[in-house]
Amino acid sequence: MQYIFEDNENSLLGKLFRKAYPESVVKNFHYTKGNSKITKYITTTLKPDEEITVFIDMPPGNPDVVSIYRKIGELTVEYTNLMVYPLLCMEYYFLKFIQDSHLVTMRQWVDICLSFGLMSETSPPILESEDEVTDYTTYENFCKLVSRKALAQCARIGVLSKQEDRNRPFFTEDCLCKTRFVNSQCQYWSCTDKSEAFTRQLPARPAFHNKEGEYIATREDRVALHRRLVAAYNELSASMREKDVLRKELYLKIEPLV
Repeated sequence: MQYIFEDNENSLLGKLFRKAYPESVVKNFHYTKGNSKITKYITTTLKPDEEITVFIDMPPGNPDVVSIYRKIGELTVEYTNLMVYPLLCMEYYFLKFIQDSHLVTMRQWVDICLSFGLMSETSPPILESEDEVTDYTTYENFCKLVSRKALAQCARIGVLSKQEDRNRPFFTEDCLCKTRFVNSQCQYWSCTDKSEAFTRQLPARPAFHNKEGEYIATREDRVALHRRLVAAYNELSASMREKDVLRKELYLKIEPLV
């Protein structure tokens, strides 16, 4: 099985995600560094008879991503073993994973984000400038902002200032790390265990292939999961459409590809 991710393999979440997997699985991870590159990557790198799974971030309210999803779907005519799993975004699953820990510094922002509220509902406002109001408009943007502004520095994705130390030991080291970020609330937590707990937040993920008794999904299982994720996307899109009354036209419906 070949696994396609739209992320950068050197991203913090990409590094943490891989820690749970043996090299025999990781060697089949492919990173396209952008969702717009997925289709070309598949057609220029992989063979039509290979089993391929695509994980694509599809938070509702982004018509461009819906277009990319449909374009990838066109490949299923030739790539008959291609499966696409529409997910929310990696930052959303990271926030779910970390939400009950002491690493959350602005719990209200995290709670509103994970309950699919609007950025305008945060107090104090998470958007601090006119530029941010203009630039951060999607739910994925909301998740990224919360991951940058509402977490302790060791687990923060991004920086709050140019002078900030960019070291993020939470993603690559066991807790307790040997850095100045350690405090009285920190406890031992291996990087492998953190990674496994994080990856289990995703409704679709590669099998570990190193866990005793692990169930490996069949083709029928994968088709059923794809259709459940499409239904979940449409349900959430409809719900968010009712909340975001000024941008209702952005919340589209998608169809199953298999």
